[in-house]
Amino acid sequence: MAYVVQLRDVDSVLVSGASGTEGDLVEQIKGNCGYVVRGINWVLEQVNIHLLDALFDKLGGDFSTVSVMAEDWRRTGLAAGILADNYREMAAAVPTVWRGDTADAMTAKMEEFAENLDAAAECIEMVQMAIDDMLAATKSAMELVAMSLSLIDDLCMYFAGSLAKLAKEILTGGRRIKQIIELARDVIRTLEALADLIPALTKTASAVAVTLKGLDFVIVASNTKTNKDVGDKADDASSHLPTFPVGGR
Repeated sequence: MAYVVQLRDVDSVLVSGASGTEGDLVEQIKGNCGYVVRGINWVLEQVNIHLLDALFDKLGGDFSTVSVMAEDWRRTGLAAGILADNYREMAAAVPTVWRGDTADAMTAKMEEFAENLDAAAECIEMVQMAIDDMLAATKSAMELVAMSLSLIDDLCMYFAGSLAKLAKEILTGGRRIKQIIELARDVIRTLEALADLIPALTKTASAVAVTLKGLDFVIVASNTKTNKDVGDKADDASSHLPTFPVGGR
């Protein structure tokens, strides 16, 4: 009975990721804190702190981009694993139809491809997990920002009933205005650190891609997809190969 080679298609996983709930979270926080930010922005500008710009310009756009990046890495890792299984499946089938030194060499090469792809999939999974961890940390930071703005709002409400009290606090650097300033600075420092982290993470991903190239595997979804037809190409190639009896050379 002939050996049936069962190959899996990577088309279903090699689809570019869409922005998920992480991007929506930023928009939600913007909406929830918009009134607070507008309400205190003028106060902070009096001490040369531009919270409105620092709050979302540092992070808003890149956050969704990195969320999509994490999904793309995950899908590419799945594709690498599928391709590894396909090569392993074909390697197992070779001895059933072809024996000899050349057949052994082909089997060994396919098994090597499978091992390299397994290593690539593991490496990709590690990067994807690192990105997810970074996104989780960023989400926590954003929630901290929201809580901080809520506290700032409470402080601002303290001044709402008296413009004279507010003016005195600003001019004399009173305790409550100092609290607002320090809290605002903490928020800005947090966002600046996150803004620095994102390009650093991108560089790390690029470095991993170079490592994967050393394993004869390019971490680009479009390039991975071109390998999905390997089964069909193997079938085409086999029609041009000499046929040997299973027990012969």
